[in-house]
This record gives sequence, C-alpha cells and structure tokens, in this order.
Amino acid sequence: MDLALYSSLILFVIAMSITPGPNNLMMMSSSILFGFRATLPHWAGVQLGFNALLIASIFGLGELVERFPQSLTVVKVAGSAWLGWMAWLYLRAALNPQPVKSGEAGSSRPLRFHEGALFQLINPKAILMTISASGAFIALADLPVERAGMMIPACFCVLALNALQKSMMLSPCCPRAGPTGGAGVA
Repeated sequence: MDLALYSSLILFVIAMSITPGPNNLMMMSSSILFGFRATLPHWAGVQLGFNALLIASIFGLGELVERFPQSLTVVKVAGSAWLGWMAWLYLRAALNPQPVKSGEAGSSRPLRFHEGALFQLINPKAILMTISASGAFIALADLPVERAGMMIPACFCVLALNALQKSMMLSPCCPRAGPTGGAGVA
C-alpha cells in the first residue's frame, strides 16, 4: 500500500466532508430541531448510503456515467430541485412559524434511516465525490475489492466521526449548542 496515496485519500475525505453540502444542511437542521438522538437514524442512513455509493463507484458507476453522461445531468437537476425545495420549506417555516402539536398531520420529523440512505442517490456532491475518489485513488490496489477495502474504512471513519461530533455540538440538549457549522458529511 502506498502510504502517501492513502494519506492523500484521508485528506481528500476530510476536505470534502467539511465543505457545505446537502447532507451537512439536513443533518445540521435535524440536530438543531430534533436533537442528537433523533438524528442518529438519519446519520446512519447517510453513512450506509454514501458507502454503498462508493462501492458502486469503485465497481463501475464511473464507467456507466462515462457511457451515459446525461445520467449525471439528471442527478444534478434532481439534486438541485430537491435542495431548492428544501430551501423553500426552510424559508417558509422561518418567515411564518406555526406551532404544531406532536402527532398532528404535517408535523415535521427527522429523516428516517432509509430516507437518509436513499437520498445519496440524488445527492450531487456525494456522487461527484465518490466518482472522483474511485478514479483518483485507483492506484491504491489492483483489484476493485481491495480498493473498496481501503477506501470505505477511510471514508466511513472520517465522515462518521466528524458528523457525530458536529451533530452533538448542534443538539439542543448540548450546552454548547448553536449554529457552529455543518454536520460533516457529503
């Protein structure tokens, strides 16, 4: 294993995990609104979905995008539309707060595990990050299975630890809670 290349992978994952993105926004909002414990299923779904996307990239998603470049445009448009819709909902809620009783139809809730995982399929930052990483760090190993075995632990550990730390800091039950940054995932 090339230690310099693996170190650059770790730095790439750190850089990508602290930059703003859809997961950062959603997990930050969820931590603030619902607390750390209620955000855990969402966080776990993001971790599973992102790593499944990374495995797909390592085993050929890049080839698929190369053959059908319009598929990347579809992902970008769908991801942008989703982000625009979420931004509109957040803006509307901020401008016109309505007290909602728990259990009422239409009350907000944190994303569930499967929703966090499936969101990665239309998350443009996650898709571009996984395709970039699987192509840029192809020299880590000759076989795709070996590359996946090296890249997934690096991505999972960095993303997971960063996300948990930020979510805990943003949780309303934490004494240091406040808008201090993103949740640390793509």
